[in-house]
Amino acid sequence: MHGMRVAVISPGPCGDSDAVGAIGRLADALKPLPRPIGVFAAADDIGALVLGAAARLGLRVPDDVAVTAVDDDPEVCENCSPTLTSIRPDYRRMGFEAAALLHSLIGGGGAPARSTVPLVGIIRRASTTGVPKGDRKVADALELIRLHSCNGLSTADVVKTFGTSLHTAEDRFRAATGKTIGQEIISRRLAAACGYLREGRASIAAIAGFCGWNGAAAFRKAFKAKFGVSPAKWTRAEVPKEVLSHPRS
Repeated sequence: MHGMRVAVISPGPCGDSDAVGAIGRLADALKPLPRPIGVFAAADDIGALVLGAAARLGLRVPDDVAVTAVDDDPEVCENCSPTLTSIRPDYRRMGFEAAALLHSLIGGGGAPARSTVPLVGIIRRASTTGVPKGDRKVADALELIRLHSCNGLSTADVVKTFGTSLHTAEDRFRAATGKTIGQEIISRRLAAACGYLREGRASIAAIAGFCGWNGAAAFRKAFKAKFGVSPAKWTRAEVPKEVLSHPRS
């Protein structure tokens, strides 16, 4: 694949009662592979086991082993060490597709052609995020922003992770990321807002509150400055018409 060697690994039984055994089997499979390695796990639980196997081997994540999983279950992904990058499926769209299939089968129609359900996106966490320009303090700052950007996090809060002056912290952050700390906070908040908009289950005012804005007006202003359209118009443009035709749950 793209000139790279691909190995398929099965952890075998990996329930709660055999997690230690599964980690051992994964460690045995990973050990002989050339590094760096990129691992795509079929589910978040398996991704967590891969991280456990990497820890057992003393491998650095993501430098030696980068791990991406599927499902984006926050209880799993946020409690791994390091936190786990995961692909978030569009569960709402999947539900509509399943309902359409069931309706067709009940009505005596054949199963429709296989459809592809778009993803909401990749939720990047520490298992794939390297250290920008080798600056661990910047990496720590980015993780802090990722976790708390929607919870009233300020530039001053982030500067504390550097243990330096504001000027020095901003210089290091900009050199590594190309953004100011404030710009990164806003970018993360807007990314979270887009996730809520795609789900289509919350009002603009509610999304503004969820993502850290003091009111819908401030949110709309920031959103339009970034994307060139209002949140409502962006929603209509991005969400399939058949989804919009259903009332929000």
